[in-house]
Amino acid sequence: MTTASTTTSTTTSTATRAPRLALSRVLTRRLLVLDAVACAALGIAGTVGARALDDRLGEATSLLVGAGVALLAYAAAAALVARRPSRGGLLSLIAANTAFAAASVLVAVVAELTTTGVVVAGALAAVSLVVADLLVLGLRGDAGRA
Repeated sequence: MTTASTTTSTTTSTATRAPRLALSRVLTRRLLVLDAVACAALGIAGTVGARALDDRLGEATSLLVGAGVALLAYAAAAALVARRPSRGGLLSLIAANTAFAAASVLVAVVAELTTTGVVVAGALAAVSLVVADLLVLGLRGDAGRA
């Protein structure tokens, strides 16, 4: 009698648990490739077009070049991890995206940006956090088990 009631309560608690979200290895790889391409494009724009963007965004040219170089390095890392997603690689990219989001918010608050610059910094922070969150889902899926 005791065993039956224990089994029933365990089954009930399991049934009410929310489903665990995860991304497959294929979706994680596609996300990483898309992220690498987008970051490479932004990195090139930041390094090559720093002087032109300086007036529009209000950021110093050196800050734009530094961000561009960081984005290019991240793009290379994301492309490398996309070839063979691993737990360590995904964790590194999650940390990098979170740090980039924090740095973008800090720049938006501290630097003397134009309104456009604040919007761009905020958008970059938001996108970085979304990518980090999606990579966490990839980590929960089969891509994080390799």
